[in-house]
Amino acid sequence: MTGICKFCGQTKTIIQSHIIPKSFYQLKKQERYEGVEPHKLFLDTVHFQNGHKEPLLCKECDNKLGYLDHYAYRFLFDEVPQLHFNTTLLPGIFTAHLDAKEFNYNNLKRFFISLVWRASICQLIPSSLGAYEKTAFKILKNEMNDAETLFVPLIYRKENNHVVDCIIGIYERNFAGYNQFCFRFPNYDVMILTDLDTIKDRLQKQQLQEMFSHKGIIIHKLITPTPLDFKYAYIMTEMHKKYPKHP
Repeated sequence: MTGICKFCGQTKTIIQSHIIPKSFYQLKKQERYEGVEPHKLFLDTVHFQNGHKEPLLCKECDNKLGYLDHYAYRFLFDEVPQLHFNTTLLPGIFTAHLDAKEFNYNNLKRFFISLVWRASICQLIPSSLGAYEKTAFKILKNEMNDAETLFVPLIYRKENNHVVDCIIGIYERNFAGYNQFCFRFPNYDVMILTDLDTIKDRLQKQQLQEMFSHKGIIIHKLITPTPLDFKYAYIMTEMHKKYPKHP
């Protein structure tokens, strides 16, 4: 179809662009990862194998963001599983610390910015960056410098083999009074805080900033179910009532 590309603004042939990268859905072809819209208790039976997509970008612009997708895939699913995670004082939680030499900050950060931007401009996903949508767009277009306090990803790797780990989805939640985007990937929960400068507690802000900065990042590994797992277990139960024939 012909339309205006959301990224370059030109009238071109517009393709079906994935929000969460297609490769994330196809990590293990022998397993079925399900796309979910949690707010609607809706099971995306059409797109659950290839992911949610909408006509948003031209092919050239989609490929530009695809470069970031490829880097994130390699980092999250090839490199992170090989890391050594240290025990913490909290049961079931381990951490890995990477310094600036062990990952590409700009590529990884821009990948997460592209995720929240793509989710925000979609018509069928009930999430919005509001005024920050234009900020994310300008950063991706290199029209504005990134800032460490903007769009801060909190990365949690999940290794508890819970039944709801098969879910891939996008949703919003409230964190300490502030909205955040959350992305559910196979074996991951990634929560992206829009702007740390709005957090008044200086200690809390510093702790969150240390999780993703130019100096390094902290990745938490969880081996016990989380409150979000129980929430999704409820969602799965309700959806299977609605779709009894779906495996």
